[in-house]
Amino acid sequence: MSRRRSVFISEALGGDDEPSTPLSQDPIEDFGGDGGYKVSNDEGWQIVLDPDAYGKHNHELIVYEEGNRQMSKLSPGAKQLVRDLTDAKVKPQNILAAVRNQDRLRLKDADGRVVVTYFLELGIESQYTHWILVDPDTNVLTHVFMEHPTSLALLRTYLWVIGIDSTYKTNKYKTPFLELVDVTPCNMNFLIGYAFMKDESALSYAWVIDKLKLLVGSDVLPTAIITNCELGLMSSIREIFPDTAHLLCTCHINNDVEHRVKKITNNKDPGKIFRLTRWNPILNATTLDDYNRAVQKMAESYVAFPAVIHYVKDTWLNNHKEKFVKLWTNGVLHFGNVTNCRVESENSSLKGWLETSTGSLDSVWAKVNKEIEDQVTQIKQSL
Repeated sequence: MSRRRSVFISEALGGDDEPSTPLSQDPIEDFGGDGGYKVSNDEGWQIVLDPDAYGKHNHELIVYEEGNRQMSKLSPGAKQLVRDLTDAKVKPQNILAAVRNQDRLRLKDADGRVVVTYFLELGIESQYTHWILVDPDTNVLTHVFMEHPTSLALLRTYLWVIGIDSTYKTNKYKTPFLELVDVTPCNMNFLIGYAFMKDESALSYAWVIDKLKLLVGSDVLPTAIITNCELGLMSSIREIFPDTAHLLCTCHINNDVEHRVKKITNNKDPGKIFRLTRWNPILNATTLDDYNRAVQKMAESYVAFPAVIHYVKDTWLNNHKEKFVKLWTNGVLHFGNVTNCRVESENSSLKGWLETSTGSLDSVWAKVNKEIEDQVTQIKQSL
């Protein structure tokens, strides 16, 4: 029996399907013109009008859901949501619930509170360890920390070197996205966890680092944490992980030194020459004599540029040399990781998964979850 005869009376008007079994006809009184007939057989029934008749219903059209393809009703945004949640291995019934509630989730509440609720529900359903921080005055979510359950197991198994860095252009809220990255014995990166923060203040960093400490526990500590020279992040690590070696990314330091010397001397070549001939010997010194000799030679060579000498000593050597000069970092178990390149690689990989910088919390969660699942698969294959 065709859907036209079995579902919608209005669609059956004027139908031309031929019945496969004998028909019975009952006159219908509610049609204009010369009337029509209700035609029925063992398979079902339909309305047939005389050629010069017209049909008019005395009630509203009743729509039955049977026989309608749900996907045909989806907007492009809803279809993308289905794809994202399917890739993230969300259960079908929850995908259906998300599709049905999409308008409510995205439009009902202008400040995004409902989207946040769904984002957290996704994490809970997938057994993520998570924390949130809400501004008590405005009741607005300001910080979120998320960790995949398998990432937690990997962290506690390979708790050695952790890289931390933040990136932007990951979400429509324009908030910093902080990533915490670890490495396996097979030299593979994995995302420990991530956080949305309202800003990059010392308080925001302290909130995230405190959550990392809760995950790590008090029995075993990472041997090294690598970051860029973010003063708020550095102070938080010093307070919360006082017994863990804190290393600064030598790649970022080298770039900053070259850029600053170029700016001071107003010439590009001196910046590069300084880094190669005067800065690298300081960085690579492995004995105290080598270190002191390299610093002295740098000072003598650039006596005409006292601003260069003051910059190097005041910004880097006086307070932070233990965090990047080999004389001190060679005593740290870092497996050759003295830069934050692993985290930057993770940033690049993440943005490849996200494809856009305007995603909402739930869509970002789905894509990051898919990336983590892909990492876990690769790590299992490598072990």
